[in-house]
Formats: sequence, structure tokens, C-alpha cells
Amino acid sequence: SFFSGANGINWENNENWNESEISICEWFGVSCSQSGQVTELKLKGNNMFGTIATEIGLLTALSYIDFDSNSLSGSIPSELGNLVSLRHLELDSNRLTSTIPSELGSLKDLKEVYLQENNLSGIMPEELCARSDYLGGELDTLITDCEGGVNEFGGEDISCSCCTTC
Repeated sequence: SFFSGANGINWENNENWNESEISICEWFGVSCSQSGQVTELKLKGNNMFGTIATEIGLLTALSYIDFDSNSLSGSIPSELGNLVSLRHLELDSNRLTSTIPSELGSLKDLKEVYLQENNLSGIMPEELCARSDYLGGELDTLITDCEGGVNEFGGEDISCSCCTTC
């Protein structure tokens, strides 16, 4: 599960998480629609370790993810491409590795993406660049480590021709 994969037992605040008798909508950092679908996960600076579970892709009403300033590692799950309502993705200041999944480019409503201060490498997917607002898409903020040097973890930065800030 997401909770165990991200070391939930040691989070700064894990109030009500994994309490079966309490609605998921009452868990710390979770917001829901009136119909009870999870729409936001705001867990910034919550001492999360481990990986982002691929099951997050099942939360198709999710519009806002903020996992900024944690210690998440591993790759960004390609399953995030299933989150058709996603508008805001904040994964900066973690320890994420690998490349940025091209599946993010399928998210037509995506407006803001923050990926800086990680250990990501490779090329920004063309599919994501194509979502840029200057090309008629919604994406107006795309930030990553892309200055062509070495990032703080010793890896190479992202090659990005469409990022709004490097």
C-alpha cells in the first residue's frame, strides 16, 4: 500500500491513516469530493521515505499531489499517467531517480509540475513538452534540474527544452 511503501508509520503526521473505521477523507493530508473520491494528497515535509506506490494511479479523481520535501526514492510511477484529473504535481526535494515518465504527457489538464532537487536524468519527454501553454496546452509551470550540469546527488541533470525554470 501507499502508506507502508512510503514508511507511513514514521511520518510526521499520519493521523487516521490505515484506521479502517475512519473515512479516507478524514486522513491527514487527504481531501475528497462530495462523492468521497480522493482529489488531493498534500503530504509536504511529512518525513515520507520509500517509493511512490503504483496504486496511486487508481485514484483517477486526484487533481493535486504535493509530496515536496520528503525523502521519497525510486522512480516516478508511469501510472501517474492514469490520473486524468491531475492539475498539480509537486515531487520536488526528494530522492527520486530514473527518467520522467512520458505518460505524464497524456494528462491534458496538467498545469504545474515541480520535479527539481531530485536525482532524475534523461530527456524531458516530448509528450510532456507538448502540453506547454505556449503550444496550446494547459501546462504553464515545468521545473526540474536542467542546467546541463551535475545535480546535488552527483547525477546528470535533465535535458529540457521546454522547462519554464531550471
